[in-house]
Amino acid sequence: MRILAAIVIAALLGITDARAHEEHEHAAGPGLFGQPPEYVHVLLNPLPTYGLGIGILALGAALLARSKSAQAIALGVVIVTAASAWPVQFYGKNAYRHVRSISDEHGQHWLDTHMDRAEKFVYAFYATALLGIAALVCRKKFPKAGLPLTLATLVASGASFGTGIWISRAGGQIRHPEFRAESAPSKPAPHEHGTPGEAHEGMQHEKPSDTTGGHKHEAMPEQPTAKAPLPDTLEGVWKAIHERHSELETAVNDKKFNDVQSHAQAMSDLAKRLVELSHADHKSAVESGVNKVNQSLAALQQSAETGSELVMKNNFDEFAKSLNELEQQMKQQ
Repeated sequence: MRILAAIVIAALLGITDARAHEEHEHAAGPGLFGQPPEYVHVLLNPLPTYGLGIGILALGAALLARSKSAQAIALGVVIVTAASAWPVQFYGKNAYRHVRSISDEHGQHWLDTHMDRAEKFVYAFYATALLGIAALVCRKKFPKAGLPLTLATLVASGASFGTGIWISRAGGQIRHPEFRAESAPSKPAPHEHGTPGEAHEGMQHEKPSDTTGGHKHEAMPEQPTAKAPLPDTLEGVWKAIHERHSELETAVNDKKFNDVQSHAQAMSDLAKRLVELSHADHKSAVESGVNKVNQSLAALQQSAETGSELVMKNNFDEFAKSLNELEQQMKQQ
């Protein structure tokens, strides 16, 4: 049991470094043993739900039976299954872009909801695992604290179990239309994040639909304005890209969804300009890199349109990574 506790402690201590790595490798990362990340995610997903549920039943029965050995085993099950929330979330983030690309519109909304819930509430599972470890350690060294910590672990496990079901419910509706008894929770509209004076800027009313009998707001596309001419040199294009990149990052951090979409479109135009100005010998390689950048920008625009803050930040990091790769590639040409 000491070995089990040591392994889980080491895994939890590695969460910080792993999450820092995720910030740069999310949404398009590897799977495990040659399997795609979405497969690994689905394979591991029952652990923090069904597995934790079994741990709760085992721990409750062990407490009623007042069996210390059974309690230790049950705590081990709770620790492992609660800590498994980290790899489940990790591979889920790696699978995000591919799953989103093959999902219908409603599935994409449910995917964003699923990811938002997981990123916000995964810490409940970490806290449960830490409580379980504390209860396991205190059973011998601090016997008086062992029972209260075990009871606290049981309560935390129940809360995490309910949270896991809630998160999984959104995930189950991504690719299964037959499970969709309701529409995906609405995302905050872009205009809700501006200043009061901007709250209704660019909005229009639609006629009530026959099914809802109400009305909804829809963001109006920006009025066409005269575009500034694109630079005529590669150096000029990269200078403009760096300026836009800074503006785009600020818009993402400030949750200005409309600005994110407009800056992303401008970045896409500048990226295409790189292909036009590149040397004929390097044009195909540059075009390949630009396509990768524009794919990231398209995902960024989509997440800004749906108002998904966490997904938008993830997509921005993916875009920044692909843009940096393109710049380094062109410097070597």
